[in-house]
This record gives sequence, structure tokens and C-alpha cells, in this order.
Amino acid sequence: MTRRNVAEMALPEANGYYLSSGDHAINHSRSARPGGRPIACLAAALIGLSALGGTSPARADTLFTTGTPGATGQTAGFSFDSNFLYGVRFQITDTVTLTDIRFHDYERIFANGDLGNHQAFTAIVPLASMSAFPGTLATIPGTAAFGASFALSYPSTVTVIPSSATLTPGSYAVIFGAGAYGATGKGAATFNNTTVGSPSYIITGDGGQSWNSGGITNVYISVNGTSGTVSAAAAAPEPASIALLGMMFLPGAASLRRKRMK
Repeated sequence: MTRRNVAEMALPEANGYYLSSGDHAINHSRSARPGGRPIACLAAALIGLSALGGTSPARADTLFTTGTPGATGQTAGFSFDSNFLYGVRFQITDTVTLTDIRFHDYERIFANGDLGNHQAFTAIVPLASMSAFPGTLATIPGTAAFGASFALSYPSTVTVIPSSATLTPGSYAVIFGAGAYGATGKGAATFNNTTVGSPSYIITGDGGQSWNSGGITNVYISVNGTSGTVSAAAAAPEPASIALLGMMFLPGAASLRRKRMK
């Protein structure tokens, strides 16, 4: 195979194509009657304890991003298919669970030939280092930590591909294309996005037989996950403890009630 010049491979295609949770302020008005305060205190304590139960939401983190997405509705970008694949390398330092991958793309509805099944794929492939490359279309599904197909649309939109895969510390490449995971469509990534830093983009023009660094610019790719999940259940008293707390309040309430009746 004759390796194409990276600049030639990357020629853009012009026409191919969420709390606001209201404060639940419980107004425990003080009763003028003796015994009102202990009962109100008990209610407040039980409500507070019940609020401790459950699990706090996992913190959603951007594990890696090339920048910020530009306006959607675009029809110009860097094309990809079963020959042209591209992506970006990144590193993580902690074990994380993915939530989604985001990609600003569109379907090349004016591409020559069959448009396939209107789907593309993404995969996250472990790398030996930040200078290494992923494999070929034949080997990527067997080595990827995550892979899935997704529907293409026209004009451009920021596609969100859900994932629950776990990544351990190391180097990875997130790649996009067709020819794997059942995807046979033709798409493109827009180049109207804002890049932050110096993303380590990679590209191939022969289905992954040979990869090159660079070749694309201003492509928006984001890898997101969760970390730092804190379960509040461990700190919540067991039912027996709540019952015991109630017993501590009730004698005082009963005593004050007897005094009132005398």
C-alpha cells in the first residue's frame, strides 16, 4: 500500500457532506402547649435522618476533551469511512467509569456511491504509550476497551454515545470511522470547533494498516466519565437507631403531657 501524504488525507470535504431544588424549609412552629417542642424536634430529627439515606449522585467529569464544540448544523468537515479513520490520543491517571463519548459530526449525504447503513462507530483502544497507534479494523474490536456504532445525521450535531466501560490508568485512543461494529456509513467531523491545548490527533487512510499523527484540526471529541462517587448510605443510621432516637424523645413528651393534665 502506498502511504498517502497526511495533508492529502486530511483534505476537508466542503459539500460531501442540567438542582435547583427548592429549599424544603419545614417550619416547625412552636406550640404553646407543653410537649409541642419535643414532638416537633422528633419530627425534625426523623426527617433529617431520612434525608441521609441513599446515594449521592456520581460526579460527572470530562476525562478528556479536544476543546469546545462549535455551532451545529454544519455541512463541511473531515470525511471518514472504512478507509479513513481518525481520532485522538489521551491519558487518564485514575480508574474511571465512562458515561459517554461526544463527537461533532454529520452524515455525508452527498458522498459518491452507497451511503451504507447510515452508521459510524467509535472505539476506545488502549495504547502502549502516547506515541503508539491503534491497530487495524480487523484487530480493533478485539483490543478495544469500548466500541459501539451510532447513527449519523445531517446536518451536523454533537452525537452522544453512551458507555459504561471502565478504564484503568494508561494511554488510549478514541477513534471514529466505519467498517467495524456493524457500521458501514460515511460521515465527517466538523472543523468549526474551538481547540484547547494541543490534542494528539491521529489518522489513517487505509483502514488502520498505517497511522500518522496529525492530519486533522479543530475536531471536537470529548470522553466523559464518573469518579468520586460517595455513598451516604454508610453514614445513615439503621432503622433500629432511628427507633431508639424516637424512644429518647417520647418519654419527655409524655412527662410534659402529664404535667399539663394535673
